[in-house]
Amino acid sequence: MKNELGRQCVILVGGKGSRLGALTKDIPKPLLEVDNLPFLHHVISNTFRFGFTDYILLAGYLGDHLKAFSKSIASKLDVDIRVVIEQEMAGTAGALLYAKDMLSDEFLMLNGDSIFDINLLDLATKNTNADSIGSLALRYREDTLRFGVVELDGNEICAFKEKPDTQGAGLVNGGMYWLCNGILSYIDKTPCSLETDIFPVLAENKLLHGWVYNNKFIDIGVPEDLVNARKEWPDFEKKPAVFLIDLLEIVQENNLDVHNENSKKLHEIAKSIKFINDNGWYVFNVSGAGIDQHDGRFIYTEVNKRLRNSGAHIDDVCTINFSDEQKRKNTKHHVKHENMSDVRIASCIRDWSINISSSIFITNNETDSEELHLHGINKLIIGKVNDINISELLEETMNKKL
Repeated sequence: MKNELGRQCVILVGGKGSRLGALTKDIPKPLLEVDNLPFLHHVISNTFRFGFTDYILLAGYLGDHLKAFSKSIASKLDVDIRVVIEQEMAGTAGALLYAKDMLSDEFLMLNGDSIFDINLLDLATKNTNADSIGSLALRYREDTLRFGVVELDGNEICAFKEKPDTQGAGLVNGGMYWLCNGILSYIDKTPCSLETDIFPVLAENKLLHGWVYNNKFIDIGVPEDLVNARKEWPDFEKKPAVFLIDLLEIVQENNLDVHNENSKKLHEIAKSIKFINDNGWYVFNVSGAGIDQHDGRFIYTEVNKRLRNSGAHIDDVCTINFSDEQKRKNTKHHVKHENMSDVRIASCIRDWSINISSSIFITNNETDSEELHLHGINKLIIGKVNDINISELLEETMNKKL
């Protein structure tokens, strides 16, 4: 029986942001606004949709500002956020020493000034080498002048090269890592940098692995990137979605459980959903007509609990927000399924930035098609997500290779 994949996320937010000049004189870089919200809000919200709920912010410069921010977003998302403020600049690796008694056996670690739009659970489940200390998300760049270059032998990181003197293409660090707390034994001084002090040593000892992703990336590290982030954020955040009807019912009726490693049906369901996750699309479960918001959160939790160790997840559950009067009369249990699918979808359209025209709806009810077109969803797949052909149909419809 496998233990459930960890839910701890450690975020580096301690830098002075000196390259941004006066912009960070009175505010930490991660709290600079993008789309009318602190950028760190976007960072945490993005990780939260992958099921991370235990946060450690490694702070330094203007750490009290980050403490105040953390209270607000922790309450909104109902997550735990601890802010650890270093007393003197410790570097990206040294900062971990301040939190050593809080760290889980394994944890996600990332920069607070960038977002690499990958399936974080794919990174966390990718490496099965028991001796590995960590997995790094890597991205390809045509121009690596501002970055150190990462060299791979298969998926084993064999070297880190300093910033090149001339323009050229290569792999660079994407700023997202899945780490074991055994990394602490390699940090023997402060200040100490993950990028220049620790990762090269781990690579020399064949303890570090890298995985290349072609997903979108955004950061606010220099003035030009901050300007671009503010301009590009609406398009960066907007993604197509796949809407799945009654996923929990499918899971429950087949008695599918994450701890049952022999569950072939669960494997097939997880494979299809992970395919969607990996390609950067949202996944929404459209609940049955008798499901309200409270029930929807239960569905969300139960489905994701079963999918998590497979590197898959759903982003939300589309439900109907019934009034107290409706609940009192119990009328929600008499609403016809075919008349309410558009109402349930509307809840997700309201709460998420979705590219509707490119989205897909999977249902075993052909009468849904008329309501879906009202929202601009033009692609309909008739069948259940656990049907053997769903992966093939998704591959064809999304124009992606499974």
